[in-house]
Amino acid sequence: MKKKIFYTFGNHMHWIDMEWMWGTGTLENSTKDMLKLVQKGLKGAINFDAIGYEYLAFKHPETFERLKEAVRQGKIEIAAGTYTQPYPQLIDEESNVQQIIFGVRACERLFKVRPKLFWEEEFYFFPQLPQLLLQAGYEVYCFFFQETWHTPSVPKFEEPTLFWEGADGSKISALSFTDLCVHQWPEDLERTISKHAGKNEDLFLVQWLELMDSPKWMCRSELIEKELERLRQIFEFQPIRPSEIVDVRKPERIVRFKSTDLYHGLSLGKNGDTLRIERRKVENTINDAQILATIAYVNGLSPQWSAYPDWEIEEARRLLMISQAHDIDECEGFCGDIGKVYLQTAKSLATPIVERYMNLFSKNIYGTSQLCVFNPLAWKRKGYVRVEGTDQIVAVEDVPALGVFAVDEQNGSRRIEAWETEEGIKVLWHGAEWTVQANGIVRTESNGKVYELNGLICKGYEVVPLSKPTLKRILSDLIDVRTSVKVGPYECRQSFRFGELNDHLEIEAEIEVIEKPKPGYAGALMVGMDLKEELKELVYDYPFGVERGIPNLKHYRYYPKGDWMTSEKFFEDVVNHFASLRFVELVGENTSMLFLHTGNQGFIRDDSKLLAVLYLYDPWDGENFAKRVRTKYGIALNAKRDPLMMAQEFNRPMIARKIQGSEARSKSFQPFEIVGEIQLSGLYVEGNSLIVRIWNPNDVEISVRMKPKFDFVKIERINLLGEVMEEESTQITLKPLEIKTLRFHLPTHVEKGLDEYRYVWSEYQKRE
Repeated sequence: MKKKIFYTFGNHMHWIDMEWMWGTGTLENSTKDMLKLVQKGLKGAINFDAIGYEYLAFKHPETFERLKEAVRQGKIEIAAGTYTQPYPQLIDEESNVQQIIFGVRACERLFKVRPKLFWEEEFYFFPQLPQLLLQAGYEVYCFFFQETWHTPSVPKFEEPTLFWEGADGSKISALSFTDLCVHQWPEDLERTISKHAGKNEDLFLVQWLELMDSPKWMCRSELIEKELERLRQIFEFQPIRPSEIVDVRKPERIVRFKSTDLYHGLSLGKNGDTLRIERRKVENTINDAQILATIAYVNGLSPQWSAYPDWEIEEARRLLMISQAHDIDECEGFCGDIGKVYLQTAKSLATPIVERYMNLFSKNIYGTSQLCVFNPLAWKRKGYVRVEGTDQIVAVEDVPALGVFAVDEQNGSRRIEAWETEEGIKVLWHGAEWTVQANGIVRTESNGKVYELNGLICKGYEVVPLSKPTLKRILSDLIDVRTSVKVGPYECRQSFRFGELNDHLEIEAEIEVIEKPKPGYAGALMVGMDLKEELKELVYDYPFGVERGIPNLKHYRYYPKGDWMTSEKFFEDVVNHFASLRFVELVGENTSMLFLHTGNQGFIRDDSKLLAVLYLYDPWDGENFAKRVRTKYGIALNAKRDPLMMAQEFNRPMIARKIQGSEARSKSFQPFEIVGEIQLSGLYVEGNSLIVRIWNPNDVEISVRMKPKFDFVKIERINLLGEVMEEESTQITLKPLEIKTLRFHLPTHVEKGLDEYRYVWSEYQKRE
């Protein structure tokens, strides 16, 4: 008696980039080729980005209707359906949420069904993902990722299904990565059949396909079908949809993963992470625009006839998500700089919103102060801020949480002393002496040890100073020291800012690539931090979470020797590599070091040292590698504050404008006061409701009090798709690492009619 083999597939294609090489009919071609397999009795899943479904429905409606019918009949199910298929661990919290929301809503609108299987081609993983997926209606996740531009590494299991328990305890059924997970090439399928033909057990074979009926492509239904015929001869062949596997083989094992237990396989640091840095800036601008517009909305203010700039914000968000697409992120040699074009367009939509609302608040705020300051974070802050429309930098303190306030400029009475020596520029900062040397190293002493911070590293090269350090005083309590050095193929100009209101040293770097570096990490420019004692743990963040551990894994990257499609590949070992979203802290027995960044997300642990990757050349980019990049990072020794809060502040500067006061109404504008330690992910208006997304960064349950500054009818806790889960109060409990979305129903807004102003329009042409 033949043993049964359950066979399923996922067919992947996406709108972003593919049409440029294979033509505008790529999605239709892939769909038609997949439907050929369906006509022969196979079942599987389709994995397009949701923007691709929108494109297919618009451009090729007849083919889309055939696909829609296959979904309706249960022969094909939708896999994932994120809006543009990003790498989620590299984008911020609200982008992760909106990628899911935009995607699910597009699938519901087009297919009239909600996807329940989450399976993406690229490495789509971070420890809080189960919580988000369950809140969006997903029921099954898949751990089988492809090796494409990247080389991910995932633990392999014997059993085909398991439960994945997220960091907060949420559990989702999952398809595991097994020996029977097969890549798209027919040769992979043939090897797997040969290996398992003699097995005396039922098997579950999961294959990833990227179908296209074209001689320009190597994965076609005609080739796959030949190997499937062999399967039918050996086994009792049973087609099945991926999500049905968890019904046939119910999960038993529960697994938990830290973010460092799996390897993303990306060249983090390539091109100076310019795209990732700029994406974060644009996302923060969009978030600022939403918060400012929301505060104005609940206070009855508007800079224009529209009460809330819905379409501008939504379009900016959509364009930002396009720039996050995985191929745009990963291969600028293939996709070019199109991601930067989308980013620039998103920025051009969001920036004027921020400017309009800051101008509005500056006219409506009053007091003896001269500054109108916006703090987008949920706690009180201090620091340095640039005044909009000027080159002026001012110091501000005690800026309340989340809102727009009249604030006094500080007089800078706490002067920082600095002077030039033969060793370099010496700075007396926070009670310690710091020396910025010509080679860019910053020396200081703490706990009886001398630390050398900011040592630039490129394997095989020495750091060569190009000039003496120079000193500039910006304010009495803010100074700037500059150096210029050469490290192998890199010239690096750095600015070191010591501010009395800052608890970190802020470093800006302009990196010029004067010759093509060695490929990969072998030729990377990195900055090193040496703890000088045994490393007890690393603390680092990912979307919606912070974890502790010591990465101790060895992986590999592969790169093309020439043309990305046709050349052979070569390999590079990557040891103890990991990613962080905003910060990494090294913790020893007596010392800690904190590295804050704006998007340089790649790190390597080398014993007790930390290496942060600032730039590398990735052969996948060919000759389209960046020749000049800018980045910013911060270093703190024995920081006394929460590193996540410091990292958020480092990435979310306050915004200031001179008070105009012509229509003064209040000294401050806040949506609500917050009592308790939370992180804010999103704050925006939807319909006539205010949506607030908050999350608990702690490993213990917390209680938070929200004191709205506006009238509301009721509060509901909703899932990501706006469905009511339960009623809430202003006293909110959050479990460890819990993410909650709240909806404040606002009173019915009575529109003021224009009938009394009809004469303005009906009579204006009656010129005598």
